[in-house]
Amino acid sequence: MGFEKEPRIASPEEKGKTVTEKYADVTLRLLEEHGDEFGPLTPEAEKKLRRKLYLRLMVLLSAINIMLFV
Repeated sequence: MGFEKEPRIASPEEKGKTVTEKYADVTLRLLEEHGDEFGPLTPEAEKKLRRKLYLRLMVLLSAINIMLFV
């Protein structure tokens, strides 16, 4: 088990091109690749997404609660 090298800091003209995937943020990469495909959320779409996330979270929490009860 050795020490890993720290990534070097890129100059302004190299910005974003020298960081290896090992150190890159996956979410940022996904946004860069697919961020332009989707526009801003409309209030209706945001409400629908919030309900969907809430429902999935409540199902998960309910299942955990039932498992703990048993």
